[in-house]
Amino acid sequence: MDIKLKILFHCPNIKILRKGISQIRIHCLESRLLPDSVILNVEEDKERKSKMVGKYLKKNKARFLKVKPMMESILKEHYAELSQGEQKHIFEDMVFCFFAYGFQPDEYFFYELKDKSVAERKSYVSDVERTICFMQMNDICEGEVFLNKSKTYQFYQKYYKRNAIVINQRCRYSDFKTFIQKYPIFVKKCVDLCKGDGIELVDIREVGMSAKEYFDQLRTSNVYQLEEKINQSKTMASLNESSVNTVRCNAFVTRHGVKVPFIFLKVGRRNFFVDNGDKGGILAGIDKKTGIINTNGMDEYGNEFAVHPDSNIRFKGFRLPDWEGILRLCEEITPMVKGVQAVGWDLAHTDRGWVIVEGNLFSQFVGPQLTRKQGLKQEWLTIMEDMEI
Repeated sequence: MDIKLKILFHCPNIKILRKGISQIRIHCLESRLLPDSVILNVEEDKERKSKMVGKYLKKNKARFLKVKPMMESILKEHYAELSQGEQKHIFEDMVFCFFAYGFQPDEYFFYELKDKSVAERKSYVSDVERTICFMQMNDICEGEVFLNKSKTYQFYQKYYKRNAIVINQRCRYSDFKTFIQKYPIFVKKCVDLCKGDGIELVDIREVGMSAKEYFDQLRTSNVYQLEEKINQSKTMASLNESSVNTVRCNAFVTRHGVKVPFIFLKVGRRNFFVDNGDKGGILAGIDKKTGIINTNGMDEYGNEFAVHPDSNIRFKGFRLPDWEGILRLCEEITPMVKGVQAVGWDLAHTDRGWVIVEGNLFSQFVGPQLTRKQGLKQEWLTIMEDMEI
């Protein structure tokens, strides 16, 4: 998460104060982006564009250095066959897209912006625009429940349909011992990380130390949530058995009820437990009316798959189970936190129906645009026009 957003959430829980700081942050983010008229003029003049990039690099060195390694990695991995001159042009263009449109370097590659016109580039929701929109749609004070996996679980426990325990300085070993006796294989999550970071499937019998030593190690190193492992349904497991395969539902509270317009599947790879795209997972688009996968699988390395490379299941035409059930669940849980009008839900299907894996207050928007191979900004803005913002 943006470090300044982290600072915002650590401000005193005074609504008017946080709201004011939130508005300042939105203004700061908006001021980073170039006006459309300037973008159009600069994009048409390569020499002017090159000079503007140079000025930006001098003025915003610290901000650029944070993304420079990713830019260099993308050039090396995906554009190495091009000449040095072409690579220099792409590097400048990547920098320009970063400060002019708000695209992260990986988005430049995902959306093939190298070959896109100005209008096509503007049709995509960039990372900065996504953050601005979620800050406009959600009350930051109330949304704090989604920034800590333990708080999310406590609020929505009924919809998780599994047990969990928080390991912190106040946790007693006796409670931990009771939990691992019932669930010797469990999921360990660091409560304040995202994108699958810090998530691990643990077998207490194979940690290489006593249960007490493992407990002491956990409680002194960070705050963790240990969860009963999700046993996904046979249909979802058929896609890839080792990972808990989920559906990301971007749900919005509008004047006309909850809408779930942007939905995609996340499937892991063999021997991997998490399904996140940046962990090698495969994403695929889903028809929001029928629950049938309607695109090939895509990963974040530029690969496209007609069938899952490990399970050999064909993506297009695969029907997800109980589709009405997942839509009903989104309609029920999305409006529950007053002031939060947009949540990205990760949901898994079990023999007991759909369950929450986690909720995301600043849901990434790469998946819908990557799988559909098109920008979805206009559809996004249309949804926002129907919301009380």
